[in-house]
Amino acid sequence: MTRVPRAIGIVLAVSATLTAVLPRSAYAQEPSGMTGGLSIGGGWLRLGGASADPATELVQLGDRNGGGPTVDLRLGRFVAPRAAVLRELALATTSETAFDDTVGVRLGGTELLFGGATTDLSSFVTVGAAQFWVAPRVWIRGGIGVGYLSRTLYLPDSVDLTLDKGYGFAVLGGTGVEVWRVQHLALDAQVQFSTFAVGGLRVNAPVLQLGVSFW
Repeated sequence: MTRVPRAIGIVLAVSATLTAVLPRSAYAQEPSGMTGGLSIGGGWLRLGGASADPATELVQLGDRNGGGPTVDLRLGRFVAPRAAVLRELALATTSETAFDDTVGVRLGGTELLFGGATTDLSSFVTVGAAQFWVAPRVWIRGGIGVGYLSRTLYLPDSVDLTLDKGYGFAVLGGTGVEVWRVQHLALDAQVQFSTFAVGGLRVNAPVLQLGVSFW
């Protein structure tokens, strides 16, 4: 079983559990109008596979897995009382880590060696998504779009080198529960998973976030 079906199964299982245990009350959503939100939290950026492209070989140096802060921004509108379409932006990063070995950087035909370098990773995903309320305070969301991965090297003497890795087809899914609501604002907790491939590498980002939504 691949990571994507497994992650989708986890999201659906969490949604079904929350639907069963939470009390039912009136839906706060209306048939039309704007909706959106901002969520922040933490997650885990995991790299799988191997790149045969020399332009992406440095992404395989250092830690292939790392945790760090995450941000999710979304904006859209309702198309039905329990359904909305959104444009969503999701950012996941790793904390800065030190390389265990000397780092080699190729500049044209020359390879430069650096000791004492540190690095971090950033994953940026933008998707068109649909969100459905399966219970008055429980929703699921999923979408497709584009993912982008980059690594930044922090070299000695305050030299920073950002390595752009290009883009890949991305899938995003998540589920959340509104834990507190007042008028047209809600505080929600959500779990989310995004994945995309770039340069022969698979980038997976499971995250846990708290956020504010409006409608």
